[in-house]
Amino acid sequence: MSVLIPRRLFTVPAARVVGRTETTATLAVDGLVCSICARRVRDSLRLLDGVAEAECSLDSGMATVRLTDPELAPERLTGAVESAAILTPVRRLLAAAARRMRL
Repeated sequence: MSVLIPRRLFTVPAARVVGRTETTATLAVDGLVCSICARRVRDSLRLLDGVAEAECSLDSGMATVRLTDPELAPERLTGAVESAAILTPVRRLLAAAARRMRL
């Protein structure tokens, strides 16, 4: 298991729902840098009303959520992920600099 993935520092933290049923949601999470990031994402998702359980994998960059509310809006899930990211403003600057330097 990876502990730190430095190249992901150049990615602005973002999430998108890539799979959904009435009882589960799968999110692709861009910008997970370390195991602390993955744990923060997991914990943030678990705090949402309508979520029974959540897991997040640093290696795959995916989060899986077990839902108790099938009506839970995808924006609430992605918002929870993005609010959990560490150093978001700094990472936005790094991502912009990387684009300018074509990294």
